Amino acid sequence: MKVQRRILHIDHIDAHYGNAIIKYLRSFAVRYRDHCSFFCADDKARVMVGPPGVYLQSGVRNKPQLAPAGVEMLALDHDYDGTCIVPSVYLAHDIPEKVTGDWYKGQVSVGLKDAVFQKSCPWRHVEELSRHLKDKHSPILMLLTDGGPDRNLKRATVIASHISLFLKHDLDMLVVARTVPHLSFRNPVERVMLVLNMALQNVSLCRQHLPDLEDELKGCNSMGAVRQKAKQYQGGTQAFQEMLHKSLKKTIDVIGGRMQRLQWKEKDIELYQAADWNDISEFISIFLELDEFPEAFKKQCSSGNSIDFTEFLKKGSALKEFLTNHVHQSQYVLQIRKKAGCDCRFCTGCIIKPPRMDFESFEDLNWVPLPLRKQAGPKELHYKSFDELYGTHPNHMEQPSLRDSKPDRKGKHSIYTANSARSFLNCSNCSKKRVIYLENAKQSLSKDEKAYIKKLNDLDMYVCGSEVIHASNLHESNIGSNDIVDMTCEDDSEGANKGQKRQDYSFYLRDGLTCSTPMESSYFFGNRLHQKRNLNVCSHCGLDENHIQQATREELQLYSKVFHPCSVCLSIADGRKRPKPLYGSKVSKRRGSSSVSTNTTMRSSARESDRDAQEDGPEEASETELSGQYSLCADSD
Repeated sequence: MKVQRRILHIDHIDAHYGNAIIKYLRSFAVRYRDHCSFFCADDKARVMVGPPGVYLQSGVRNKPQLAPAGVEMLALDHDYDGTCIVPSVYLAHDIPEKVTGDWYKGQVSVGLKDAVFQKSCPWRHVEELSRHLKDKHSPILMLLTDGGPDRNLKRATVIASHISLFLKHDLDMLVVARTVPHLSFRNPVERVMLVLNMALQNVSLCRQHLPDLEDELKGCNSMGAVRQKAKQYQGGTQAFQEMLHKSLKKTIDVIGGRMQRLQWKEKDIELYQAADWNDISEFISIFLELDEFPEAFKKQCSSGNSIDFTEFLKKGSALKEFLTNHVHQSQYVLQIRKKAGCDCRFCTGCIIKPPRMDFESFEDLNWVPLPLRKQAGPKELHYKSFDELYGTHPNHMEQPSLRDSKPDRKGKHSIYTANSARSFLNCSNCSKKRVIYLENAKQSLSKDEKAYIKKLNDLDMYVCGSEVIHASNLHESNIGSNDIVDMTCEDDSEGANKGQKRQDYSFYLRDGLTCSTPMESSYFFGNRLHQKRNLNVCSHCGLDENHIQQATREELQLYSKVFHPCSVCLSIADGRKRPKPLYGSKVSKRRGSSSVSTNTTMRSSARESDRDAQEDGPEEASETELSGQYSLCADSD
């Protein structure tokens, strides 16, 4: 008997912890029901759009349909993704009177975006959320989302965008939370996706023909290739974007018209226009007014690129004062609020206006607490109730992934060397690069395997801990395929009934990875990775948006390669838990010899670095990720 693979999901060490956070959020919303607006948001799966005259199926599994006699309903089922449309979905909750009430009632809004040039980013998210707030919106705003790079609450860009949202709408409190990796089904808006699938049922799509555009798009079979072509277009990137939007307009109108005919809980589903850059720039300007930033930083921020404001968090800086007094951050919750009796320059300077809530309610307003166990025992699975914790300062030290997580040492670990490294996957949650290994260090990835890895990275389908293949299954028969992202899943089609098997892939990822595990040294020292990699990233957190210390002259004289942690990781950790640089092989001092030691020495150095990362990683990450990525964010009342 076979089990349909798509109904399975991967568990996470923080699953219970994340469920408790969602319960606390609901308790907080019920407590301030008359002053609160609660939204859930998520992006639906991409809808593939074919070239002119080439209709691609929408990706929703088709059911039997009626068709005129003598007419064959045909469409391609290829995975072409040169152009596609992303529906962004918001659910504005009708907050029930009790925590046990119905949390699925509310107004659903959908925005259809061109995935090539209207990519999801933190600034775009806050602008679109801003559109859903009425003129007389509530003073407390709550938002629950899934994870992903654009929703990662550790990133400076995400923090900055929500600060702008807080200031623009004069909120008394803003609470942004995200679900635990692999458990996005806990987000109520996920249930809306089932209804939206009805609009995409039995639909095949292609874009409109534009002669000038078609000449430019020849040979562009991915969104990256389309963006690259736009940069090379003689008429300018903006003109290229306008042509592509015009080509997709009719397709977007068709999908939008079908979705508007749907209802959610007896309310018509609404559509909203995707944000343009002029609207987004207003939020960027609000953030830049907080402090006297240099022109180079303003230019980087205005371009929409990822930012790093660590160097501006000096003692006495305006930004540090704002974050210290008004922001609290953990891995799963970001909170911004006004504080009674605060005498910072923002409150006294009227940048933060007086509270909009009545005096009694505002005096009762506190941070949303983080879960704490009822007992200190390691096997205690129950957390304290919201009422027991409300009014106390949030404490993130009970998060299981940071307190109990240790990489699994079972299985065949001899393959986890720089010589066996062949490629990497990008985690859609923490953005770390997770190395892909082959058991036989003399082999290379096949063409199909490279294409499969590229597809996983393009669609952001991998999260740390997801099993592409588990090393403990190395010597078991019939095991060697992807357990979470089954691109060619078996179904009841005619081909499957004939015994056709999906492609099995023979590469491996390290066991026991979580988003708290530091970068692997194999990413930096592997010389046979087929993908183009960025080595100018933090050796601990893998981000390239923060300042990274350059190797000193003395280090380069001793070692062939040196990779340092970023300023954020170094500023938060201290003493024993301070992230260590990664060093390559030692430079030989013998005259006339090679400038570097043997491969054996490099492998030994890489294994030692990985061993240190495994042993110290969770403790380091607990400082880095849950102190708020920026230590000043964990303020105290």
